[in-house]
Amino acid sequence: MRQVVDGERLSGHSGTESCPEIVISDGQGPGGGALICAISCFHWAEVEVKGDTTVLWFEDKTRLTIDHGLVEYAEASETGPA
Repeated sequence: MRQVVDGERLSGHSGTESCPEIVISDGQGPGGGALICAISCFHWAEVEVKGDTTVLWFEDKTRLTIDHGLVEYAEASETGPA
């Protein structure tokens, strides 16, 4: 799992049984803090990072804004079977 980067496009697809995930935590404490949510089974999302704010645009339609949180992306191989 790795932290997302400004300007990247995250794919929700893989050629395996598992799906990539976007993991959002509160960013407080060791290891990134407490899990807020994990998002899987999406087509794609574009990332905007401005200071402590991360914005995820899902398919250019839905915007999710995360203030002061940690947003990470796990490839399908890291998430295990769906």
